Amino acid sequence: MSGRSAAHETVLEQLQTFGLSAYAARTFVALVTLGRGTAQEVSNTVDVPRTRVYDAAEELAERDLVAVTESSPKQFWPISPETAGRQFEREYRQHANVLREALGNLESTPRSQEQRGVWTTTGSEAISERLQRLIRTAETDVVFASSEELLDPAVIDTLSRAQADGLTIKLGEMADPVDSDIRDVLDDSPGRATLRQFERPATGRLAIVDGQRILVSTVVEDTDAQSNGDRSPGTETAVWGDGLDEGVLSVLRVLLLPSPDN
Repeated sequence: MSGRSAAHETVLEQLQTFGLSAYAARTFVALVTLGRGTAQEVSNTVDVPRTRVYDAAEELAERDLVAVTESSPKQFWPISPETAGRQFEREYRQHANVLREALGNLESTPRSQEQRGVWTTTGSEAISERLQRLIRTAETDVVFASSEELLDPAVIDTLSRAQADGLTIKLGEMADPVDSDIRDVLDDSPGRATLRQFERPATGRLAIVDGQRILVSTVVEDTDAQSNGDRSPGTETAVWGDGLDEGVLSVLRVLLLPSPDN
């Protein structure tokens, strides 16, 4: 692709991003290239049928991007590239301001009173992202466990950064390779936590943040795939809660954490 054609493709793409139709974008590019032109001259320059140039020019005129002279044939004059750039920039700011105001009006509750409850998330990538967000917002401590097949280096790196920031990291009992991998990373960070263990290895992933937010996941096997002989590992599904009430938290702690005597 030549330098000129690459520049044309970039301009066409950006003009359409700002809401111009493909024909209008091509017509404007042709007029900027020509300086001015008739419908036939535009059609000869870019891939726009002559009869469609008039529609495209009308669209451009409504956006104040071209002026039309009532001659025979009609002549179309584009505004300068600098003026067009400033005009699109103003439009962008106006749209952004309108969007910001509209989004603000959609908020039904203050941020300090955001809806709380229990949600589900499906897919290991989405669950890893949720885990990282939970860990990054921790204030005091994080309890974490993972089975080997679900161990995500990005999550472990987030744990390491949290520990380096002074948070206490507590690990549940895990398979030796997983346990060693995590401990090796955490050992390189200052303020190593006192570790606690679960009574049984994790079969998915678990995070308890500040004793208030919990995420628990497991791999749900595809029974239809298994009946067809497919040995795929299944889909990871997580249940997580933010701001759970004390009754729910108490039940989850009993189910997930060891007793103080262990």
